[in-house]
Amino acid sequence: MVPGSGPVKEQAEREGLDRIFRDAGFSWREPGCSMHLAMNDDRYGLLPVALGDAAIGYLFRKAEQVPGYCLHVDLQQQTISDDDGWRQEFAISAFTKTCLLEGWDDIGLTLAHSVEIKAFEQRRFAQRPWLKSAIRM
Repeated sequence: MVPGSGPVKEQAEREGLDRIFRDAGFSWREPGCSMHLAMNDDRYGLLPVALGDAAIGYLFRKAEQVPGYCLHVDLQQQTISDDDGWRQEFAISAFTKTCLLEGWDDIGLTLAHSVEIKAFEQRRFAQRPWLKSAIRM
């Protein structure tokens, strides 16, 4: 985990977030630009979920008070829940949801459309035959 800046790292450490990430198996690194991950989280198989202050407060209290506290994330239903009946819905774009459920990265997404791509290429070469000799296939 790379905090976005020095002040963010200091605040996170004051709140104990560094311990939570380390306990979950992540490394806690020096501050750096985290925008790459924030803007491409779904490309790394991470589920981007935004929760309100009340929900985050509840989760932190439960994590501190209940040893082995466990959350259940249901991407299909777009919910987060726990064993005590707490449940929170979250929004996610249909595109991101489909890619995560199908396990598609950029290459997988492209391959999922290989039939359409091949048909397009065949039409393109039929309309512009000179392209075929210019492109190695």
